[in-house]
Amino acid sequence: MHVGISGIGFYVPQTTMSAADLSVATGVPEDVIARKFGVRSKPVAGPDDTTAVMGIKAARKAMAEAGIQGSDLDLVLWCG
Repeated sequence: MHVGISGIGFYVPQTTMSAADLSVATGVPEDVIARKFGVRSKPVAGPDDTTAVMGIKAARKAMAEAGIQGSDLDLVLWCG
């Protein structure tokens, strides 16, 4: 039996919030968010981006990178 990682995939939502948007939402000054926290923008999941959907999108990318189909898998580990 062989165990290993054949492919890695990730998914990042397209929608983002800027440091200015985060400042309005949190009350923290924009320059603190941008300069001290180092956050210029951050991805924000949309209404259809549930953790399961984002996980599936990442898994499909990993399987494509590995050149395998879902039927080739014996085990899927989920941490979410």
